[in-house]
Amino acid sequence: MRWRRGYWWRVYWLGAVLACAGLGWLSRVLLDFEQEKLTARAETEREQAVRLALTRMDSWIAPLLARESARPYFEYLAFVPHDRAYTRLLNRIQPGEVFSPSPLLTFESRYFPLHFLVDASGDWSSPQVPSGNQLDLAQASMVNPETIGAKQALLLELRKRLPLETAVMAMGCVATDWNNALVALPDESTTNPAQVVAEANQMEWGVTEQKDELQARMEGSDYQRRVLKNFNVVNGLNDDAEEVRKLGQQWMKQQTMPGPNPSAQRLVEVPQSGWYAFDGQPESGALELGPFLPVWLPDAKPTDPVQLCFLRNVKVGEVPFVQGFSAHWPSLRDAMMLEIADLFPGCEVALQPRASFEGKEGRRLAAVPAELVLSAPPAPVLRGMTPARTTVGLLWFAALATLAGLGFSLRAGLAYADRRTRFASSVTHELRTPLTTFRMYTEMLAGDVITDEAHRKTYLQTLQAEADRLSVLVENVLAYARLEEGRTRPARESSGLSQLVDRHVDALERRVHEAGGTFALDLLAPPQARVTTDASAIGQILFNLVDNACKYGHGAAPPRVQLTVSVEDSLAVLRVIDDGPGVPEKVRGRIFHAFDRGRVAAEDENPGIGLGLALCLGLARELGGDLRLERTDSGACFRLELPLDARA
Repeated sequence: MRWRRGYWWRVYWLGAVLACAGLGWLSRVLLDFEQEKLTARAETEREQAVRLALTRMDSWIAPLLARESARPYFEYLAFVPHDRAYTRLLNRIQPGEVFSPSPLLTFESRYFPLHFLVDASGDWSSPQVPSGNQLDLAQASMVNPETIGAKQALLLELRKRLPLETAVMAMGCVATDWNNALVALPDESTTNPAQVVAEANQMEWGVTEQKDELQARMEGSDYQRRVLKNFNVVNGLNDDAEEVRKLGQQWMKQQTMPGPNPSAQRLVEVPQSGWYAFDGQPESGALELGPFLPVWLPDAKPTDPVQLCFLRNVKVGEVPFVQGFSAHWPSLRDAMMLEIADLFPGCEVALQPRASFEGKEGRRLAAVPAELVLSAPPAPVLRGMTPARTTVGLLWFAALATLAGLGFSLRAGLAYADRRTRFASSVTHELRTPLTTFRMYTEMLAGDVITDEAHRKTYLQTLQAEADRLSVLVENVLAYARLEEGRTRPARESSGLSQLVDRHVDALERRVHEAGGTFALDLLAPPQARVTTDASAIGQILFNLVDNACKYGHGAAPPRVQLTVSVEDSLAVLRVIDDGPGVPEKVRGRIFHAFDRGRVAAEDENPGIGLGLALCLGLARELGGDLRLERTDSGACFRLELPLDARA
């Protein structure tokens, strides 16, 4: 039986370990999945914040660029000639005789500090830095010399930083090629919708498929859509795709018509007679304006006064020019960063200059070649009882409860099997001796082997004692079976505590005398103490306790058994005390187990099946009391507690 018990426990623990390992793996997967889900959600929210930030910054700077793009080309002169001017007598003044200050002469902006122009010969000028008589006039009544000096320093710095060959080369190129020459866009630039529109301004739309290509490019990434929208806002176009498609159709129709081709990015008009060009001479050709395109100056440093310029090519007839304005990048950057200050709390955010093809497309601005750079966010931390944690906790609770239940069930099953085995062994051992005695004595008496009357009487007394012992054994087994099945119905009656004990003293004293010992009763309870209980059950409990004391509560000397009756608090306490060797510590925990005789060996001369104390404990609890083994210096002391009547 022992090897079977160990086998089943090994099987149980192996299954428990495998179940916990599988549940641990599942828990790890669930928690990792929740962490990944939380990280993905945080990343999605972060990307949404990035798109919102880029949209805010592009929306902030686009109107500023649109205002600059809407400036007429002739405002880049310090003083602008009028094409239509009349005297007080309504006589027409000849072209070139009347000049007005350009709005850019007195223009001040923290974002765009300088506007400039480069002519075909490579000469640099600025409407904010007049020269000659125009300088004298400007200093006299319009601009203070310190401002002009500062602008002139910026112009010299810009002229030094921006290569002349690049500007001159841009004059002979269309806007798109010029941008490629300055910014060196890779093949990726051909997917830029703004690039497609610029190409449409300079190319003949002879192939119908190009219209479909424009529509396909416009339906690209978020960055491409923002580029198209920014381009259309800056150039005064509707950012709707249908509107751009209509413009393409108009361009296609105009290829079959004589005369210039008007477009969104290249304004073509036939000037009226007397329309003046930059040098004040009548213009004989058309006007072509390219878009403003951003260019980072070579080797720009954060401390440089000029880092970013916007340039466009201009053709007046066949004469090319380059117009542009410088941008104070720190001011632009700080203003745009202020627009997104609320989107990335606790995160380091910066705008880094990039070439048009550098950086992540999803982080680039559409209006300025710059990239939004964010510091790596800390990993999101799960706090509190999240759904996954709750699920894992419930799973572990259910699994551990199930394992505990299986363990208790296995233990109870094995314990039941042990009790059944012990019961069979004990009962068989207890029945064998009296049955052998019955068989032998009855055969001897029936065969008249014993003729002496005194011997016959002794044999009959022995048979009667064995019959009484078997009767007690059977009664204890039946009583315990009734307790286990819950069929015990104590017959309760109220009686005085002293009278209850007196009813059983004779039987107890007789049992001690049969064992050759002495019995003492100490009645310490007050006379008025009363209990409501089953007197026969109390007698059975006391008899079993005294019987155990007679069997095991003595050494070489005869047993001495003492019964004390007292009242403690609201309990009647009956103690059965012996002066034997006591109960070993390793036996105390299971002394009330059924069919467990503790340290008593199987060959012990004292009969019994280990059911007396278990039966006593069950009866005491059925009566509303309890039975405990108290610790003493010597011997054993069993304490029976019964509730007193409230009126006692």
